[in-house]
Amino acid sequence: MNYKIYYRLRKEVLFFELSMPPEREVLISTGIKVPEKYWDKENNTIKRGHSNADRDSINLKTKRNALEDIILKAQIDGRALTARQIKDIYSNGRDITRINAFLDDYCERMSGKRSEVTIQKIKTHIGHFIKKTGNIDLGEINDRHLIDFENYLKAQEYSATYVFMVIRTVRQIINDALKRKVITDDPFALYERPQYIAPKKQFLTLEELKKLENHLPKVKDSVFRETIIY
Repeated sequence: MNYKIYYRLRKEVLFFELSMPPEREVLISTGIKVPEKYWDKENNTIKRGHSNADRDSINLKTKRNALEDIILKAQIDGRALTARQIKDIYSNGRDITRINAFLDDYCERMSGKRSEVTIQKIKTHIGHFIKKTGNIDLGEINDRHLIDFENYLKAQEYSATYVFMVIRTVRQIINDALKRKVITDDPFALYERPQYIAPKKQFLTLEELKKLENHLPKVKDSVFRETIIY
């Protein structure tokens, strides 16, 4: 990754401007306030006349080092992060670009909004995907991964309905990642999702219904009895 970090002062707030051609630059707030007259544009330093010059200069250096550490770690890991992804990691304080971390973050955000049963189902479904692909970077997922995953589920002899539900959950996670701009490309754009196949329903015969009706008086559990009736 080729990158450059510049400083920009906007309304007395310092920003890092992260440039990674051919992408557009992104601004990352440092949260440090500096009146324009105390900012040295040529040397990118806070002038000595500023009352908090020493403290803010140290703070600025620490923040820049943290940003560069994120970029360096990605380079060492061989990951091609976008400028937007780097900004999100820096701002969130953790890397949610890999599917494991994003799933944890997603479930945390859904806690209280979805039932525990639903959240556990999401974890189980995405767990299938992670088992097949590994802890992949969300930005690396493409239609080929989805096709291979669908075939993998079918090879495990899961029902067509279950395969549909699992793929739908993966779609749900990808949609959230797109919404939060963790990724920019939709891997589902070129993927044809499996069609939902309604399970065949088997109805009781009149003879079976009559036997069930005759058995009802013998059922002691009132809740179970009412369940049978309905």
